[in-house]
Amino acid sequence: MVQFLITTSLVLHLLTFLWIVTLLQKINNQQAPQIDEEKIKREIEDLLVAYTAEIKEENERVLEQIKLSKQKASQAIIENKQPFLNRKDAVVFKTEEQSIPSNTHTVYGGYVPPEIKSDETDMYVQSTTAQVLSLSKQGLSTDEIAKKLNLGKGEVELMIKFYQ
Repeated sequence: MVQFLITTSLVLHLLTFLWIVTLLQKINNQQAPQIDEEKIKREIEDLLVAYTAEIKEENERVLEQIKLSKQKASQAIIENKQPFLNRKDAVVFKTEEQSIPSNTHTVYGGYVPPEIKSDETDMYVQSTTAQVLSLSKQGLSTDEIAKKLNLGKGEVELMIKFYQ
């Protein structure tokens, strides 16, 4: 009987050790992807930094080109008092004798930008979410808002909880 108990105890101990070893392997396997995730995050961050640096350099290059073209245009106008061709379709004139009315737009190769009519009022429609939040701020209950906007009570509650 004692031998049976010792053998059973030994078998249970071996099973326990095997179970502990498999658990440790699972834990180690779960930690390895976290290291990979951190590496991927660092790589993405480095790429974003590199892209932003490229964009900054390109923007500075474009600004320099704009400054140079403005300087060339002003020099050509001062020296020759003739139009300077910045592009094929764009002409810049220096007019000293004529005064340009304030409502006249600059003409670029025959193109005149459309005039803005101030008589027209802009029409816009609020989204349902904006309407729900507005009515909620006015102090209406969720039932009243739901009835007013033909929405479900749960939908209104969800919108309010999500944006508060």
